[in-house]
Amino acid sequence: VPIIDQSAALAVRIIAPPSNQPAPVTNNCIPEPTEHKLNHCRYTRFDMKLLVTGGAGFIGSNYVRHVLETTDVTVTTLDSLTYAGSKDNLAGIENPRHTFIEGDIRDRALVSELVEDADIVVNFAAESHVDRSIEGAGPFVSTNVEGTCALLDAAVETDLERFIQISTDEVYGEILDGEFTESDRLAPRNPYAATKAGADLLARSYYTTHDVPVILT
Repeated sequence: VPIIDQSAALAVRIIAPPSNQPAPVTNNCIPEPTEHKLNHCRYTRFDMKLLVTGGAGFIGSNYVRHVLETTDVTVTTLDSLTYAGSKDNLAGIENPRHTFIEGDIRDRALVSELVEDADIVVNFAAESHVDRSIEGAGPFVSTNVEGTCALLDAAVETDLERFIQISTDEVYGEILDGEFTESDRLAPRNPYAATKAGADLLARSYYTTHDVPVILT
């Protein structure tokens, strides 16, 4: 699926672009970063620590594998192992640079400890099934919005180099012809999409208000 591939590739390029190229700034959803934010990021370090939330899900686990295979980054995977995530998705990863932790992004004490030890956070964690969100929106609000808020609050207290919020095209609603762009109006049509849009807007606000180096993708 092109959108998935592009998201993973974007995040990897953010972590470790070629040393002879400037760091990419590709997101149109947030204001253009200022010079001090760009200089704040040490993109060519080999001791970088990456926290991947929701990393036992289908997309997150493939991302974790890709990072471990293509970079020298140390990866901590955090996942609560609900219906959306399984350790089976990480089976076969026997890499000393990888640590798996079963936990919830709404656990503020745990999140604060993990974010403090990370250089980059990639937030895949989410309740993600549209039909489930229609049956009951509460868990989606709790995880997708409140969980993202817990991660962002932890980021405020640290010196993160990047906070990468993984979004979805669902936030733009329905399209019958053509394709969405990042500058399109948000028009979610179900509780899942609405909570993802809420998380994205919250991340944008932390960029502006707290100077958290957020990228939406």
